[in-house]
Amino acid sequence: MTGASRIGHSPRRAVTCYFEHYGVPWRENGHQIIADLPGNTTAEIDFDTVGRITAIRLPTLR
Repeated sequence: MTGASRIGHSPRRAVTCYFEHYGVPWRENGHQIIADLPGNTTAEIDFDTVGRITAIRLPTLR
């Protein structure tokens, strides 16, 4: 997500702003942001030490 840094925002800030805009509760856990999604599921976004997104984990939809 280097595009976010080109407009003056870090990838972490872009993710948190997205969740805040849509009213999705989220929390930080070290180098990870965890969002509480409907249906008692979570989305997990991992960041490296420089703040870049390294992984996005979403629940499997069935």
